[in-house]
Amino acid sequence: MIELKNLDLRMVGGRDGGYTVEAIGPEGERASAASNWGTVAGLETDLEAIRAGDTGRATLERVGSALFQALFPMPVIRVYIAVQARLAEGEGLRLRLHLPPELERLPWELLYYPPNYLAIDPRSPVVRFLDLPDTPRPLATEPPLRLLHLIAAPVDAPPFDAEAEERLLRAALSELADRVEIVPARLGTLDALREGLRRGCQILHFSGHGGIAAGEGYLLFENDEGHGMALNGDTLAQLLRGTNVRLAILNACESAL
Repeated sequence: MIELKNLDLRMVGGRDGGYTVEAIGPEGERASAASNWGTVAGLETDLEAIRAGDTGRATLERVGSALFQALFPMPVIRVYIAVQARLAEGEGLRLRLHLPPELERLPWELLYYPPNYLAIDPRSPVVRFLDLPDTPRPLATEPPLRLLHLIAAPVDAPPFDAEAEERLLRAALSELADRVEIVPARLGTLDALREGLRRGCQILHFSGHGGIAAGEGYLLFENDEGHGMALNGDTLAQLLRGTNVRLAILNACESAL
């Protein structure tokens, strides 16, 4: 199993005054520099193409490279390279992105440092890190952890292989079978979500569709007739508040709620 260290990357400021990137390494390494935000200017057409399903290699590489350059000005990339060089065998470096709201929905998972997309390497996961005003207290529990797997496949949404989703999840957790119990939801409805939460599940894994409308992200659940029903991030947060859930995995397009 890979042991991950953290490199925290925080973007502060705004477009008018420009952004600054602050980096903090796992051993206290620090750097701060103005972002090369100009590399992202003019990407609107490419970003729209990606949202519309254009996954052409040239488009993905162009967007991923521009985002990487914006996030890694020279002083920051020096820290990144130095930390990478000190990693031991079996260690990886997790990039934790602290982003202002207007940047959260950019496809940071496409970060491209030729010839590699960082996020698809298990040694360099890319995660959005949310600075919460009220950090949840640690949950004392005895194994196994209970994972609610909710698959939402509305009849009026593009089809996807729900059975494959379940197989992949079970395969990924096969070595943790004695520590994690998968609880399948009956349907992809809000009632199924509430039922799973009442059963004390500590992990929520959502598989389905997501999107953005009027600048707000949403997940597509099913209603009682099996049709799509949008659920925004604030509503989902309210549903999870006060439950045992400590980790929510949203496997959906544009799911940065």
